[in-house]
Amino acid sequence: GLSRLCFAALKRARRQRALEAVVRLDASMRGLPSDFAPHAKTYTQLLAAYGEAGEWRRAEDAWQEMVARGVAPDVQCYSALIGAYRSSSSGGGAGAAGAEMSKEGAGAEGAGNAGDSTLVTRAFDAFAEMQARGVRPNCFVCSALIKVCGAAGEPARANEVLRWMRDAPMVPNAAVCSAYVGAWAQRPPSGVSTEGGGARRAKPAASDWRRAQAALARVRQLRADIVSASGRSASEATLEEPDAHNALLAAYACEGQVERAMRVVTAMQREGPRPDAATYGAAVAACLQAGQWERAVGVVDALVGGTGAVGPNSAIFGALWKAAAQAGRRSAARMEEVRRLEERWEREQGRSVRTKAEQAAAGGLLSDSERDNVITLRAAAMTRRGAEGRRVAAVTKASADGDFIRVANLLGAEEGAPPLPIQAYSVVLRACVKHGEGQFAAELLRHLRREYPDLLDTQAYNLAIRACGVSRDWRMAAEVFAELKADAAERSRRLPTALGPDEYTYNTLLYALAAGRQPALAEEVVAEMVSSGVGVSDYAASALITAHANASTGGASPALDAARRMTALVAVE
Repeated sequence: GLSRLCFAALKRARRQRALEAVVRLDASMRGLPSDFAPHAKTYTQLLAAYGEAGEWRRAEDAWQEMVARGVAPDVQCYSALIGAYRSSSSGGGAGAAGAEMSKEGAGAEGAGNAGDSTLVTRAFDAFAEMQARGVRPNCFVCSALIKVCGAAGEPARANEVLRWMRDAPMVPNAAVCSAYVGAWAQRPPSGVSTEGGGARRAKPAASDWRRAQAALARVRQLRADIVSASGRSASEATLEEPDAHNALLAAYACEGQVERAMRVVTAMQREGPRPDAATYGAAVAACLQAGQWERAVGVVDALVGGTGAVGPNSAIFGALWKAAAQAGRRSAARMEEVRRLEERWEREQGRSVRTKAEQAAAGGLLSDSERDNVITLRAAAMTRRGAEGRRVAAVTKASADGDFIRVANLLGAEEGAPPLPIQAYSVVLRACVKHGEGQFAAELLRHLRREYPDLLDTQAYNLAIRACGVSRDWRMAAEVFAELKADAAERSRRLPTALGPDEYTYNTLLYALAAGRQPALAEEVVAEMVSSGVGVSDYAASALITAHANASTGGASPALDAARRMTALVAVE
């Protein structure tokens, strides 16, 4: 039970990229009683979190702690450890370890790679150790190891991984092929620059498309050889995912190799693997790098007007906007061109969503109300005509900008007007979560309950409680929770309703109470969950323990007592 709670807390901290919370959880795990038996999955989360922060030394310390506790590392553990070396060698994180390496590496010519070479050695040592322990590497481990080599500027060592895969034998998957091409695409730093006095590490040069091109040919041949030697169908040697080709296209894009990029895209359209948005994004980037604006716009225009499953994404439009803004005297005209393209795509997107929803409803797959929910807010804003469409678009834009004064003015002008779709208000509430505007979220719910009594659903209340938690206003979160129960009780007297607290409601409220150091109220909420039959999840138990830990001034005893009770409760559930 404790292992599951630690796993859940680490996963949440990783998702929030909160290194401080990860370090605190790590220390708490080390201080727990000796009968605490963490899972390998728990340590996998811990190692991955340190890896994402570039803290490979902390990852190694956690590894030693895991081994000392007698936890047998599995393949995911090794993948996370090797991934920590990759993140550190590529400059991920800004921890003390990274600072020490920077100081050590700022010396003589070529010393900048000394620390990275050490990490490559450590990664290969981990690779050898896992085999000695009887843990067979998988493609994801091999991919992580290849990425370490690429980030350290030693792609030749990636060949050792491919040789191991050939001897195993193990067919390289899309992740391995992409990592291998990417490793060879990175040119090593050209030395140490001394401009301005004092040595400093030079930035890596642009991608080397020739090496990337040869790497793709090698890894494809290796796939074919392994498949052939094992007597399997030749079709299995074909790459079905475009990742490796996209890595090559990214190398072409860095040096503006437009013709080569276009030939690869054409070949992918004809022979496979099927291009995705990243494929076309790299083609657009190649055109822009070469100064071929019209050709870049032509690629996006074809995607907008095409009937295929792939369309331009925000990254592609972002590249066009950036290039247009840097076009000098032609900037205004080009920005207008991009604006028209984007609006056209949004109209096409809205029409597509509507058509699919209407077809599903006609086929009896969706009810009319469900069909309306399938039609997203963005599609509604682009396809509806008249005042309602303008209101939806204005509210959406103001919410995205975090301009809550304008949102309030727009919603305050609704006297006598029909309500917007519930999705529009959900966008505002999500913006409240993002910007920590708990008070605004609570007031919005009260406004909606007065104006449109039967419009709100449980998700709207959940978002408001979450916004209160982000703004650390536990009192307001508790008030919104009480209003939800009152609204559900009042509405149930008039008509059947599904409105009411669900598991997510309770979990969100518990996190708000934990942030507000309110363990007594958190205990009441957990008791209500049990009595109402909702059930206590790992997340709820973790929040209760956190509430006790945050409020405790007498050591870890209250939190440990809560942990033991929750462990027993979750086990029963």
